[in-house]
Amino acid sequence: QVLEYLKNRHIDLILLDLFMPGISGYDFLKMKSELNVKETPIIVVSAYDSQESVKQSKDLGANEFIAKPFNIHRILKAVHKYLHY
Repeated sequence: QVLEYLKNRHIDLILLDLFMPGISGYDFLKMKSELNVKETPIIVVSAYDSQESVKQSKDLGANEFIAKPFNIHRILKAVHKYLHY
């Protein structure tokens, strides 16, 4: 349902996990241009924080990678960086 929702809406920021039911975060990143989120900042938040996961996420277009468990201040700082309200 989210994939269809994104095709018809403007989204300001996406917080994305790598391992989700139905579609992986990697697959989602590969589909960015199809989902009308090519320019939308994406912050990956995942417990799978190996160097390979971080590199692959960024290579696929993630703006940042935050490892779980995370500090709430780290998330807020990253969100503030991309949302200039």
